[in-house]
Amino acid sequence: MEDDCCKNKSNKTSEGGNMKNYLLVGMMVLILLISVVQAFQIKSMKAALSGNAVRATNANNANEGGETYEEMMARMHPDQVAAKSSSSGNSLPTMVGGC
Repeated sequence: MEDDCCKNKSNKTSEGGNMKNYLLVGMMVLILLISVVQAFQIKSMKAALSGNAVRATNANNANEGGETYEEMMARMHPDQVAAKSSSSGNSLPTMVGGC
């Protein structure tokens, strides 16, 4: 009788071990699938970001109808550009130190 009891215990343990193995393999496959999906998502995001950066650089290029740095400074700070042009050859700074 003791032999039957022990045989049943070993069968139950091996069935539970098989179930754990299937569960473990299933989880590993799920993690692998998620990793593959995220790799493709990251790749597409990188492509989208680099594509936008190239387009933005070309759109602001001075040769394609944008304004140059000097034109932008003249538009944003007209008083500084007027002060530069009115000084006749004197390129020394007028302010020393401080904020």
